Amino acid sequence: MKEEKTKFFSKKRYKIVTGCMISPDNDLKVPNRLRKKIVDDLNAYNINASLQLKKSILGKIQAAQQIEPNLFISTKQKIMNNC
Repeated sequence: MKEEKTKFFSKKRYKIVTGCMISPDNDLKVPNRLRKKIVDDLNAYNINASLQLKKSILGKIQAAQQIEPNLFISTKQKIMNNC
């Protein structure tokens, strides 16, 4: 083990491990930075948004749903209906 790569967390803290967070209850959660990217893109989104932006948002939502399946379900459906 490399000492500089080893981190210790208390039982009450969220732990970030390779793109997801582990809650104190050992549930997997989407990292806040991914949630923020999705919300920022949704704020820039409108009906006439480019196909590239729509695909980008859908990809980020899909990545988040691999961790938390019930996240952004209705939003994803609305965007898919507008494609």
